[in-house]
Amino acid sequence: MKRFWRNPLVYKEWKSVRWITLLMTLGIFFTKIMNVMSHLKWIKEIEADGKYCDIPIATKDFPLHIKYWFNQALLGHDNEMFSVFMIGCLVILVVVLFRSERQNKTYGLLASMPFKRKDIIVTKWYMGMLSIFISCFIGFIALSVFYISNIKYIQDSYSIVLKWSLLHMLMYMSIFTILFFVQTLMGQNITGSIVGVIIIFVPFFILSIISSLIQVYAGLSWKDKIIINIDRIARKLNLYDFNRTEWIEVSKDKVSKEFTYYGDHYFIYNNYNFKIIALLIILCIFFALSIYAYKRNAFEKNGNLILFSALEPVFKYGVAICSGLWLSAIFGLGYADNNKIVIGIFLVIGSVVGYFISNKAIKICASSNK
Repeated sequence: MKRFWRNPLVYKEWKSVRWITLLMTLGIFFTKIMNVMSHLKWIKEIEADGKYCDIPIATKDFPLHIKYWFNQALLGHDNEMFSVFMIGCLVILVVVLFRSERQNKTYGLLASMPFKRKDIIVTKWYMGMLSIFISCFIGFIALSVFYISNIKYIQDSYSIVLKWSLLHMLMYMSIFTILFFVQTLMGQNITGSIVGVIIIFVPFFILSIISSLIQVYAGLSWKDKIIINIDRIARKLNLYDFNRTEWIEVSKDKVSKEFTYYGDHYFIYNNYNFKIIALLIILCIFFALSIYAYKRNAFEKNGNLILFSALEPVFKYGVAICSGLWLSAIFGLGYADNNKIVIGIFLVIGSVVGYFISNKAIKICASSNK
């Protein structure tokens, strides 16, 4: 272990990411753990007042009325700020890790060092993963301490803390690894991070728009089997939504006055084991691809938008397709209220504009690097 930390590559990368580790840790605390703590504060106020929203609660019935509050606070659907903050931190993390590699003044020095490219890229990945692990582990410890300290108010199993912590850690590690891989393909680290964030969302976006277009042109309803299947696949391909839980109502026969909000529903993870396995597979695949791509990086092309000429058409047509679908969705499906002609017009316009802009961006970046 001492030998590992004395490695100059490890020291260099850890020095770069330690502040982001602190930022992610603070983010987990303020955007998630503080939210759980605020729920407990509200529970204690209900206990002290003896009523919920002017509904009297007998002391003996209090545990029933607050039965699922911890489950709701931890697994509920109010994770937007937490997720956005963490993804923002991951973007910063990959930008920092590849900052020196994408600067023309330093890549020569890096290439002259007595390290193999594989050692360099593997160390970067390890430090990024370590940063995420430390942040998530500290969050897990904080949640565990909170759970034990307030056990008299919590009726949910401790397993949800374990499940939540493991799933989120692997999800953000997987997102990081995909962003990391995209960085090995692009010559500009900031642009690479932005493109990486968009690429993760692309499968869900394309299938969702295609589903809407099929409904319009085929005259189908959202209740038709083919539409339901496409939407289901789209949701499963949305890596940003892997932490989504399902709302389970305790009993449809009971009105809210009998149970109150904290007692009438809870949340569960669907296909939890499948998600864990899928995230581990994503990690392994994109880590291996990152090593393969980085070992073939032409550092003299740093500053180019794409480091591999063979991928330039993929980038151009990818941008063209996405921009076409995007404009057709906004103006055709949205403003024109599913007008087939308007959808087709903006699909073509968006595709042409997207191809032109992406092609121009590649040429500008290549010319400025000469």
